[in-house]
Parts: sequence; C-alpha cells; structure tokens
Amino acid sequence: MEIQAKKQQEYRLMSLIYAYIISIGFMNMLIGIVFKTGGMVINIGVIGVIAALNIKQIINITVRSKVILFTVFIIAYYLMTDMLSYSSLPNNEFYFYFLAASFFGVFKCDIEKVLRYTMYISLFTIPFHNDIFGKILEFASGASIDMGKSFAMFPVFLAGIIHFFFFRRKGKLFDKICYAADAFFMLEIILKGNRGIALAAIITLFALYIKNWGKGKQNRRITFRLVIVMAAAILIYMNFYQILEWLRHFLDSMDMRAEFIDKTLRLKERNDVSNGRKEINEFTINAINQSPFWGHGISTILYNSNGRIIYPHNFILQLFYDGGLLLAVPVFKILYTAMGEALNGENHNRSIFLLYMLLICVPKMLFSTDMWTNAPFWLMIAYTLQYVPKKSSPENKEVIQ
Repeated sequence: MEIQAKKQQEYRLMSLIYAYIISIGFMNMLIGIVFKTGGMVINIGVIGVIAALNIKQIINITVRSKVILFTVFIIAYYLMTDMLSYSSLPNNEFYFYFLAASFFGVFKCDIEKVLRYTMYISLFTIPFHNDIFGKILEFASGASIDMGKSFAMFPVFLAGIIHFFFFRRKGKLFDKICYAADAFFMLEIILKGNRGIALAAIITLFALYIKNWGKGKQNRRITFRLVIVMAAAILIYMNFYQILEWLRHFLDSMDMRAEFIDKTLRLKERNDVSNGRKEINEFTINAINQSPFWGHGISTILYNSNGRIIYPHNFILQLFYDGGLLLAVPVFKILYTAMGEALNGENHNRSIFLLYMLLICVPKMLFSTDMWTNAPFWLMIAYTLQYVPKKSSPENKEVIQ
C-alpha cells in the first residue's frame, strides 16, 4: 500500500508538469501582462522545482529506443542546420520547447489529473479577464483577441470541457464551477477571437462526435460517424459564406458579434481570404520543390526569405520546408498512430489524452504557430512513441498511462 501511495504521488507530480507544459502559452501570456517580459526563466524555475520533488521517478525511467532515436535525429538536424546554414530558432528555445517537453513526455502520469490541473490553471484568467477580453459579458463591442492569445488560452479552457465529457463523475463542486467558467471563457474566445479558434472549436465538436466513447474498438461506428462528419464538412464548405451571413444576422438579433465572422466577410470583400498567407505559401511550396527530400534546415525560412517570412503558417509546409520527406514522414507516422489511438484506442485514459493533445496542437499549427516552439506538440510526440504500442498488448489495459 505504501509503495502504491508513493507511485500515485509521483504520478500526481508528473501530471502537474504535464499540465504546466500544456499551459505554457497561457502562462507566457499572463507573465507578459504582469512583468512585461517573456516567461522562459519563470517557466524553467517552476518546472525545475516540481521535477526536483519527483526526482525518484525521473532517475528510474526506462526510455524506449525509438524515443531516443527520434530525439537524437532532431537534435542532430538542428545542429547541422546551425553549422551549414542559419537557424532563427534560438538554442534556449529549441532545448526548452522541444527537448525538455520531449523529455517529460516519456514519464507516466494520471491523465484525469493532467486535465484537472490544467483546468485549475485556467482560473488564472479571472484576475486578468479585462486585460485579455475586455469587459465581462460585452459581446456587442466588436472587441477582438489576436491569434496568439486565442490559441494560448484554448488548451486550458478545453481541458475543463474534456474533463466534463469524460471524467465528470470524479468531479467535485469546485470542478463543476471550473466547467462553467471554462465553457464561458471558451464562448468568449470563439466570439472575440480569430478564425483559427472558431475552426478549432468546430474540429473539436466533430472529433468528440467521431470519438469512440465506449470500451474496446468499434470500427463500424467510427467509420459511420466519420462519413457523417465528412458529409457535413462538404455541405458547410459548399455553403460557407451563406452560413456566415446567417450567423451574423442571428447574432445581430441578439445584440452580439463574432469577430471571426466579421473578419472573414471583410476579407472576402477584399478578395483576400488567406489574409496575406498566399505569398507565404507560394514561397514555401517553391522552396520545398527545390529540396523535397532533405529540406532547408530547421527554422531557416526567415534567413532564406530575406526576413519576409518568420515561419510557414502551416506545420505541414513547415515540416517539408525544414526537413523534407526525411522529417515529414516519421512525424506524420507518429501523428497517424496518435490519431488512431485517440479515436478508437483500447486504453480509455490514453485515448482521451491523445484526443485532447491533438485538438490543442494540430489546428493551432495549421493556422498560426511555429511548431518548434509548441511544447505540447513535442510532449505528445514523445508520449506517443513511449506509450502507444504497435499492436494490442497487456499494456493497453493499464489505467494510468
């Protein structure tokens, strides 16, 4: 019993580190509001203290060989980029956002507590609400939140929603208050945020519908729901602007506004729905065609574009630009494995965790974020390599993973 209690304590501490890494963008935003500076030093300090309290689990970990191989490959590629070209990714950011996140991704944790702790972190929104959103319940002012802040907050608010769907039986009164707060904050970022956040919310709804909520694999049900979602997506695409016009009129009737609707319709009138990304995509795709197998090196596009492009605003293009097929193929294979486990995995907790991680990482990187500074993404990659088996095994039956 004493050994089991110690294990649970180790899992709780590691769950707190997971939650903090998932919330890193949110914490950076709050640190910026308070101290008017970046949060790297504070983040390292917080994670370092928690890790020091959990040193026994850290020194006793056994890391799978494929995690080591993948990590060494990325580090080698980054070092070669520095030697042969010029990377705009600073060393401290690479080793923190990629290496440290990958390191912690190999440790076991309690998935329910990861979501619970992340949900608790979201409550830091309350004292900074007016700095982030403007006045509470003010939905008709046309106030907007930039893309960086929107996607920084999305993971912490989604944690409460995912916890409600899958773990609410374990929820106490305080957790129920968190559910309501996160649902309200999520509504705020959808109405006041950018188009990317709205699409991320839609993808979340579709994913929750497709997800296997039962135990064991249910391939037919998953396939049927996937077909329905694809049909719905096609209908939305074919009638996209008519739907937006209807939504705008509906919100107007309730004295509310949604920034993503207004912005999309404004850009349509200007015939620039991509909002300037067309030039970025053209440059990136042309460069990929020039070096499809090896790419151009990690974060070299700023130098190669003479400072015009900081990073491709799409992680698929970024993978091919930075590392060509050599980098893109293994990353896509890992993501495919994670997606299969998320939607129809046999291990319930692991399946929920990977679903959550995919929802907070992939839409964000498709629309805006530099993948090399997206710590939750590399945490998920390492976790998938460490804990998702190729085939059904006794490992799938473990509750805490």
